Amino acid sequence: MKYLLILIVLLTYLSSPAQFQVADSLVQAGKYQLAIEEYEKIPDSEFKLAKAYVQLGDVYAALATYEKGFKKDSISTTPRFEYARLALRNNDPVTAFGMFDELIEEVPDNASYRYYLGQALVDLSNDAGAISAFAKAVSLNKSYRAARIEWIKLLIKNRRFNDAVIT
Repeated sequence: MKYLLILIVLLTYLSSPAQFQVADSLVQAGKYQLAIEEYEKIPDSEFKLAKAYVQLGDVYAALATYEKGFKKDSISTTPRFEYARLALRNNDPVTAFGMFDELIEEVPDNASYRYYLGQALVDLSNDAGAISAFAKAVSLNKSYRAARIEWIKLLIKNRRFNDAVIT
């Protein structure tokens, strides 16, 4: 009986990568609904399932699935970054701000986190904070064009023309 249980656990463990391969190939083929059905059968596949929901355009299901995944794994940075970007895109800058702020505490030298924090601050009407975030993003990555453009736009909006020209 003991060996049978070990065999069942082992077979379940070995079949998981094969299930992921099937679901991942469906995503690559653009068959998101079928991929979602496959991911739902696989334990601990919430983050991949959320990505499939995003591709399908079901933002609310994606956000809920990310939140379910965070209950199991709350430290992975990539899913938290994707979740925060999705929240920002879905007009939830407060959630996005909190998540980007946490990510910046953990990885302070990531220019993308600073850029998206700036985007959240713009949505929250905090121009001074956004200017600072975009400036930091540009200082971390001199060729970060999107951050530089947003930074200059805010400087002009706030009538800081000399700073905008120097930037």
